[in-house]
Amino acid sequence: MMPIFKNRKMYRKGTEKPIEIFVALFIILAVSMVMLKMFQGQIQGKKDELKAIESEDALRQGKEDAKTECRSLCSEASSNECSEKFLARFCIKKVEEIDLNRNLGTSDYDEEFLGGIGICEDGIYCPQVEECTCGKVLDMKECAKLLCSYWQVDQNIPNAEATAMLVKAYNVGSCASAEGYGDGSNMWLQRQFSGTLACTAP
Repeated sequence: MMPIFKNRKMYRKGTEKPIEIFVALFIILAVSMVMLKMFQGQIQGKKDELKAIESEDALRQGKEDAKTECRSLCSEASSNECSEKFLARFCIKKVEEIDLNRNLGTSDYDEEFLGGIGICEDGIYCPQVEECTCGKVLDMKECAKLLCSYWQVDQNIPNAEATAMLVKAYNVGSCASAEGYGDGSNMWLQRQFSGTLACTAP
């Protein structure tokens, strides 16, 4: 009887060994999967962080490039005795589209850039980017008057045609269907020109 019992005991030990190995491997695999998931999460977090930094840097650089370009046009006007011809170049200059909300697009609506007034990312002009004082402070309203005067008086363009040129020159952009735009009542065109750009007879 004893040898049979002994053989059964040895057989049980022999079958328990592979089970223990299988359980150990399963635990190792489970731990490895958890570690891998944590590692992937950390990598993704770093990628997102790097992407946000790159996006912020691109926005900062875009704004700085626009300011530099507009500042150069303002300086050029100043060097030419603030003639309307050179001031008009500053006033009419549309800067490169700036991704203000950093979503890799430039057709969105923004209210932060102009301090609460609406603007389209693809409709930004030098007077909205860089302050220029050359005999007068050239904001959008002053620039509209200057452009009309330059076209009508210096270039002998009729009032109606000058108005059409002004409307074409100051295109507000393509954000009318973008989130936050609403009815456009907060856009700079509405706020500063009551929604209508027009030249008056000289």
